[in-house]
Amino acid sequence: MFRPLCAENPLPAARRVYEYLQSLSGKCLTGQMESQWCRSTEHEISYLTDVTGRQPAIRGLDFMDNDYLGVTQRAKDWWARGGIPTICWHTGADFFSGYPECRESELDWASAFVDGAKANRRLLDGLDHAVPYLKRLQSDGVPILWRPFHEMDGGWFWWGRGGAWLRSFCAKHTIDHKLTMNDSSKESFCVQANTLVCSWIKTEI
Repeated sequence: MFRPLCAENPLPAARRVYEYLQSLSGKCLTGQMESQWCRSTEHEISYLTDVTGRQPAIRGLDFMDNDYLGVTQRAKDWWARGGIPTICWHTGADFFSGYPECRESELDWASAFVDGAKANRRLLDGLDHAVPYLKRLQSDGVPILWRPFHEMDGGWFWWGRGGAWLRSFCAKHTIDHKLTMNDSSKESFCVQANTLVCSWIKTEI
């Protein structure tokens, strides 16, 4: 028996992906992150295809540097080819930048989850940048694995810093829940919790 999705009426495709992933318990599903800084977004996918004769099941995409239209189209194309797209987001705390900023930005976590606080509005308004493109994927019937705060238990990105990654982890689900439950695009994606277990990280509970 599969655990239910939080959306009351998920897209049939989203439900199929969710149930398929759960059916793989104990197995491995291949995936490859595309590198927008390489020769092209197809560089690594093409290399794997040339060497193995097969393509990975999951293609990782990134809203980094505001590549919303390109990522949306490539997610749509990958789904049409029989693959599963996943989208992360290397961006600064302004949600309008790229990789350097995701390592250099800071956010006032003490007030980021206080309704109405400046940092709270900054966080929610930033996340809203993705909504039109998630809606576009929904209207095209394309499900995605959505993981904007990936590697959240590390200290290298702004969303995992401050010695409070565990609080950030819990709050991430609060924010993702607000984003998805307040918008109909929730029906087209599954939220991924992407963590790394690092013994050197100091946590506060």
